[in-house]
Amino acid sequence: MLLSVRAEGGHFPDHVVDKEREVLLRLCERIEADRPADLAALYVLTHAATEEIPEDFRLLATAYGFVGVGPEELIATRAW
Repeated sequence: MLLSVRAEGGHFPDHVVDKEREVLLRLCERIEADRPADLAALYVLTHAATEEIPEDFRLLATAYGFVGVGPEELIATRAW
């Protein structure tokens, strides 16, 4: 749902939505290929996937003309 809202809203560049879709699809593939035994194992996979997302925020900021941004700084206040 989130990706469809982002894609349809026109607020996010297509390449950013595509990148997020790739991250989520890879996460699904990892879960399906080697199903986590418990929540702790699932968290390992999801945390690894979220490490890919700071780059998405950098791409988004760059698309709006902000150059030289630090991806980790963009998401420094995240609670996940």
